[in-house]
Amino acid sequence: MAVEAPPELEHKQILKIMAGLIVTMLLAQLDNTIVAPALPTIVGDLGGLDHLAWVTTSYILATAVFTPLWGKFGDMFGRKKMFIVAIVIFLVGSALCGLSQNMGQLIAFRAIQGIGGGGLMVLVLSIIGIIIPMKDRAKYSGYMFAVMPLSMIAGPVVGGFLTQHISWHWIFYVNLPLGAVAIFLIMRTMNIAETKTQAKVDYLGAALLSLAIVDLVLMITWGGTEFAWSSATIVAMIVAFPVLVALFIWAETRAEEPIMPLAHYKNLNFTLSVSMALVTGVALFGAITFLPQFQQFVQGQSATESGLWLISMFFGLMATTQVAGRIMGKTGHFKWFPVIGMALMAVSFYLFTRLETTSGPFTLAAYLFALGLGMGFLMQMTTLIAQNSVPLKDMGSATGSATLMRTLGGAIGVTVFGSIFTNAVTDGFAGAGAAVGGGTSLATMQPDQMTGLPTAMQNAIKVAMTNGITSVFTVAIFIALVGLVIALFVKQTSIRGAAAPKASKDSDLESVGAH
Repeated sequence: MAVEAPPELEHKQILKIMAGLIVTMLLAQLDNTIVAPALPTIVGDLGGLDHLAWVTTSYILATAVFTPLWGKFGDMFGRKKMFIVAIVIFLVGSALCGLSQNMGQLIAFRAIQGIGGGGLMVLVLSIIGIIIPMKDRAKYSGYMFAVMPLSMIAGPVVGGFLTQHISWHWIFYVNLPLGAVAIFLIMRTMNIAETKTQAKVDYLGAALLSLAIVDLVLMITWGGTEFAWSSATIVAMIVAFPVLVALFIWAETRAEEPIMPLAHYKNLNFTLSVSMALVTGVALFGAITFLPQFQQFVQGQSATESGLWLISMFFGLMATTQVAGRIMGKTGHFKWFPVIGMALMAVSFYLFTRLETTSGPFTLAAYLFALGLGMGFLMQMTTLIAQNSVPLKDMGSATGSATLMRTLGGAIGVTVFGSIFTNAVTDGFAGAGAAVGGGTSLATMQPDQMTGLPTAMQNAIKVAMTNGITSVFTVAIFIALVGLVIALFVKQTSIRGAAAPKASKDSDLESVGAH
């Protein structure tokens, strides 16, 4: 099959379209940076340390379920239209989150927010894949990643200020004006020629995939906590998962327009790229979600400070993303970037296991910077390899598959690591008593209450939190090593529109889409 050339757009046209994409990326990233530092206060206010992970998991789970749908809907009905719909749903969810009065409401409304969030990044990436030739992607990626410092600085500062001086409810309301700007820009500037497919929506495949994902996450969450692993409920879930996966595969082989075309997986690089995305999601999102607990309870940082120190990770990420992107654009080489990225990620996770109650913020920032360096070689490359492995007409579904795996990995990681973290913290604190100062339980305790506790109690909490964090990163090391093994099997192939690499004898993509 001949390679389809991407639409030829002038530089000014691309920049106009990217304006809306950049604001949307800022919207998604700002939400993450605002929420994370506020989690200790939110959990303390609403109660339930054991439900901490679900504030993030519900969002990620909904995102995972709907990510492939958004990618397919974009292919079928037009990316611009679906982009606006996704933003509107995200904003509705944000407003509802701000109105939450208990943990159950917040978790449910975060899921609604996640439904829209599933469309934000996948449609941004698929639109970029359409309007910008892969050989020029590095040149324009600088514009996209320029929003990271802004979101990393503005998010923690605004979120921390609102949490400390007004109310954490307001951290969700800031999405509304920014979302309105994004919709305005998209409607005014995004005029791109799109080839829409007229096939039927694969609702059966979507339903089966959703059931399989929900079954897996709930099984991991409830097993050994809400229900014994030998209980009828968990056993039924264990049996149901492979059955649902088999039914999903059966449905995809018969769907006129499958939500996740299985033919893509015949391409080795595509399969490896989405596998790396899954591992990256498990290790990254599962591990760093709980760092603010360590920063605020152990290091005594405020919500604002804990968010600001996380910026160091994104400086590392931006640096290596730019280096890798430019080298790939000029030379066509990409094989070793995922390998280096996974290796750096494993090393950084090992460093995190060395954290102690006396570790300072500069030590943590250095470890985060090392993690960012590794992530910079992975985040962009896994998506680019997936996109380059399929015909241009399937850009949305390929991007959706990669994003789905990364998001699903995040849901699994947050769930598994949440259980590890909570058990380690509660077990470590058990020796100090079931309550802290004035009958306030650890589950409803807020970081600013630490100063009013006896020194011995403060030390007990710090040790418990540190044990929780180091336990999480110990497991994360092994997951990163699995990703390293996967990365070693990636083949150097021809990049669509880029200079042919010197060694490309093993290329299986010289004719894109030839599965």
